[in-house]
Amino acid sequence: MTVKLTPEKALALKSDCDLFLKKCPGNIVNREVAQIIGKIVSSFPWVLHGPLYYRHLERDKTSALARIK
Repeated sequence: MTVKLTPEKALALKSDCDLFLKKCPGNIVNREVAQIIGKIVSSFPWVLHGPLYYRHLERDKTSALARIK
């Protein structure tokens, strides 16, 4: 039995990430980063190596929040 992300959810995640990447770096809000991370994390049960690819975003979000305080 194979468990995988549905094509609709995969396409939605890809389009959300594409829109996120097209934004200018100065216009990205920490909340948007957290939303993308949440969507990536929610796909972990279906994506084998998912946890390997979100950690950089998580570190960047944490450092940005630390700079704000």
